[in-house]
Amino acid sequence: MEPEVSTVADDEVVIHVGEEVRRYRDLEPDRAYRFDGVEARTLPRPGGELLATIATVNDLHFGEVECGHSSLDMGPILSMPPGSPPHPEVMNRAAAEEIAALGPDVLIARGDLTDGGRPEQFEAFEAVYGALFADSMYMVRGNHEGYGNPDLMAHPVQHIVVPGVDVVLMDTAVAGETRGHLDADQIGRMEDIVSEAEAPVIVMGHHPPRTDDEVVPGLDEESTVALAEAIGRHRGIVAYSCGHSHRNKVTYRPESGGVPYVQVASVKDFPGSWAEIRVFEGGLLHIHRRISSPDALAWTNRTRQLFGGLYPRYSMGRLSDRCLALGNR
Repeated sequence: MEPEVSTVADDEVVIHVGEEVRRYRDLEPDRAYRFDGVEARTLPRPGGELLATIATVNDLHFGEVECGHSSLDMGPILSMPPGSPPHPEVMNRAAAEEIAALGPDVLIARGDLTDGGRPEQFEAFEAVYGALFADSMYMVRGNHEGYGNPDLMAHPVQHIVVPGVDVVLMDTAVAGETRGHLDADQIGRMEDIVSEAEAPVIVMGHHPPRTDDEVVPGLDEESTVALAEAIGRHRGIVAYSCGHSHRNKVTYRPESGGVPYVQVASVKDFPGSWAEIRVFEGGLLHIHRRISSPDALAWTNRTRQLFGGLYPRYSMGRLSDRCLALGNR
């Protein structure tokens, strides 16, 4: 397998070669390097001190035992061998251990924590993440929670204050629906928080905005336009960050004044992702992390086969979709 640059930070490059992980640390920011025959440039470091770190996870899917099911019917359908823990448990335990080693100020779990919103699935989520992050974890539901238990985790807007940044966490789920929605009260509450915030603001939710080329339905058109216009009215908002699509992708809306909409791929299958956000006095860095325990890499490399082998092209995204600066506007 060819070397793949999975991560660039302001001080680090991470390359995966099959199930081997090569980490190059203590690097200079905003500098081109060549490792293992591939080139990568570290991110520019924002000015000032590092104030805080945020970790995010999404699309965990506790309770799923097979992956690859979709209306496209392209195959294959994959699962763990008999007697082995199901893949969401393998992937999420590895993710939780990596995040705990980072020691973030907060962990934000952004929906589809479960595959069907059932109590035993939520208990499995709590068993992995609750013990490690009980005092620093925030959660919002995704469409999969809405399928099984419409009232589970129904918090329309949460305001999370972290040194150097405010996070507005929005519930985009609609009971029984795949597509998401934001109502006028949620948008208004978001705008109130942003108007009063003294620090930059990141807005987060489960669903990305609707796009003409979307594969998985995101927010409905009404919500997409309302959110984009609201973001455009407030220069303090530096990003909208979400999951749901199971892909790493950055999009932009003309109404939003150049603010990136950052989608992060799922924990549960290729590439097996979580995100680190470094908060500096002068700006923020969004850094993709590929879950890298041996068991996790063995599973995610198997899931490259999904959707007729097209999945890596869809889910991994460009390096600029995964690792980028989120500056003040």
